[in-house]
Amino acid sequence: MQDHLREIEGTLARTSERKNTILYKLAKRRAEEERLAQLGINKIPPSPHNVKDIGVIKFVLHRLKQEIGDKIARIRNSSLISIEKDGEAVVRARNDEINKLIVQKDQWENRLAFLKNGDWVNSTSIKAFFGCAKNLPEAADFHTKRERPVEEDNTAYSSPRSHSSGSTPDEPEPLESTIKGTYLDSVVWLLSPELEQKVLQLEKESEIKNRPESNATGRGAEPRKLGESRYVSSFHNFELPEEKEFERMAVEKRKLGLKKRLESLKDNI
Repeated sequence: MQDHLREIEGTLARTSERKNTILYKLAKRRAEEERLAQLGINKIPPSPHNVKDIGVIKFVLHRLKQEIGDKIARIRNSSLISIEKDGEAVVRARNDEINKLIVQKDQWENRLAFLKNGDWVNSTSIKAFFGCAKNLPEAADFHTKRERPVEEDNTAYSSPRSHSSGSTPDEPEPLESTIKGTYLDSVVWLLSPELEQKVLQLEKESEIKNRPESNATGRGAEPRKLGESRYVSSFHNFELPEEKEFERMAVEKRKLGLKKRLESLKDNI
C-alpha cells in the first residue's frame, strides 16, 4: 500500500514538473491556437456582449472554469501559497484574481443563457475567500458583518406564532424560510375572519362619527328632543343605506387594501 502511494505521489510530481516546462506551455498554446482557428477567431474576446457564436462562448467558459479551478487549488495548497511565506498582499491579490474570474464566468454564462433563451445566472457581488485567504483580516470582518444582519433579519421577521411555539432565539432558521413563513402568516392574518369583523366594526364607528350632529342644519330639518339634553336632526325625504350596503362597501374597501398589501409584500421578498 505504501509503495502504491509513493508511486502516485511520484506520478503527480512528474506531472506538475512537466506542466511547468517550456515545451508543455508551447504545446498548450498551439492547441489553443488551433482551437481558436477552428472557431474562426484569432483570440478570446474580452467581452461577451458582442459574441453571438455559442461555440465560442462554451470554449471561453471551459477556459475560465479551468483557470478558476487551478487558481483555487493553488491557493488552497499551503506549500505553494500561504500568508506566512508570501505575505497578506500576495494572498489578497490571488484571491481577488479568482473573484474577478468568477464574475467573468457569470457574465459569459448569462450571455449563453440569453442566446439559448435559458435561465440566467444569479451573479452576486459578495466577495468570496478561498484557502489561506480565509485567514485575512478583512475575511473575518466580512463574515462578522454578514452574520449580523442575518441575525437581525431573523429577529425582525420572526412571527408571533414562532414565539408562541416555544422556539428559542438560540436556534436560528434560514433567512429564506423565515421570510416565506412570515409572508404566509401575513396573508393568513389578512384573510382571517377576525380582521374582517374588526374592519366592519371600525367602518361602523367611522360612519357613526361622520353622521351630522345636533348643530347640523338642512332643508326641512326639524329638531327632535331625545331625553333632556341631546338633540338630533331628522330629515324628510332622506333615506340612509341599509346595513348590508355598509358591509358591502367595507368589504370592497378591505379587498382593495388587501390587494395593495399583498403587492407590497411581494415586492419586499
